Amino acid sequence: MLDLDGTTLRWAESANGLVAACTAPGCTTVTDAVTGLVTPYAVTHDATYIYGVDQGNADAGADLWRVAKP
Repeated sequence: MLDLDGTTLRWAESANGLVAACTAPGCTTVTDAVTGLVTPYAVTHDATYIYGVDQGNADAGADLWRVAKP
């Protein structure tokens, strides 16, 4: 799932347990917007926060999370 707020493009990387981000339209530098997740698979935003869903695994259940936009 991709999330674009007009300037920043974000996407969940389930294999790496993070949400990556880059500045559109070029996306030449990719940064880690959110780390420490188990299996993230959804990301969205509003004016203040980035929200997402982490599927978790057998040891860590699913979570909804929110972090402040940088």
